[in-house]
Amino acid sequence: MSDQEKEIRYESGGIVINVGARLDEIEREQVESKRRDAKYKDDQLATNRNMARFTLALVLCSIGTGAVAIWQATIAQQSANAAKSSAEASKATLDEVRNGSFDTHELAVQAKNQAERTKDIADRALAQATATKKLAEQAAQSNKIAVDSMRQAQRPWIGPDIKVPVVTGAVTIDQRGMISTNYQLTAVNYGNYGANNINFWAQLYVAQDITTIWDRSRYACSAAAGNPNMGRIMFPGQERIMTNSWPAVAMDVIPNNKANPPYKEYQVYLLTCIGYRDQFSIPHHTGTIFRGARPDGESIMFELTPNSTIPVQWREWHSFLD
Repeated sequence: MSDQEKEIRYESGGIVINVGARLDEIEREQVESKRRDAKYKDDQLATNRNMARFTLALVLCSIGTGAVAIWQATIAQQSANAAKSSAEASKATLDEVRNGSFDTHELAVQAKNQAERTKDIADRALAQATATKKLAEQAAQSNKIAVDSMRQAQRPWIGPDIKVPVVTGAVTIDQRGMISTNYQLTAVNYGNYGANNINFWAQLYVAQDITTIWDRSRYACSAAAGNPNMGRIMFPGQERIMTNSWPAVAMDVIPNNKANPPYKEYQVYLLTCIGYRDQFSIPHHTGTIFRGARPDGESIMFELTPNSTIPVQWREWHSFLD
């Protein structure tokens, strides 16, 4: 039975047309057609989207390529400008060198003259500085001389009494061989100002070699004004004598080791010192070396014999002051 026969059949009483089957077929075709249209639209929409994305990518690439091209063109322009500036600077330098080569000799002459003038100024400045230094040294020296002169004029001067500088007894040698003598010094203030801390000091030396006596005299004075809290005072023109005599023991016996044959006899020396301080507390000394002599002035020569006594007179042999 064909489809047409299914749709149209004859029944008793009339013809029956099967309308439902045809409607279903039409509906199925319509649904299929709509599905195909929807799929086509989706595919077309996807294609359009891909085309839009591709077009956007092309636009972005074009923009990037343009930016890179512009950047490269800018760098090229800058390089060209730098090259142009360098060329212009080189040309200017070359022009200056060419122009300056004509003045090189003149510049050298001017530089030499300037150097000579500078050296002359330096020499004059050095000479001026040397003269100024010398003047300053002379002024300092003059000031020192003035201060020293003031102090010399305003200080006391203490020395032995010219009439009786020292009073002593005989030189004695005891049984043990110790040599000594008693001494009593006198002093006069010959200055115009008072003196402080006056002390008397003496040392006895027995010697064959007298060359060391000079150095030992300074040692005798080193202890005379060492303590500023001891000693007496003396006014201008005042005379003073030691209150009591004081023993002077032989500090050393000095043989002449170069003598051949050896000497047996010795001489005796008394090293005395008067130490004092002025009103500025500056220490001063007046030293005198006395040589033991006989009444006729000749030096006494004696052997070192124990238990002996040697009469002696003291004659000034050397003196100094500071």
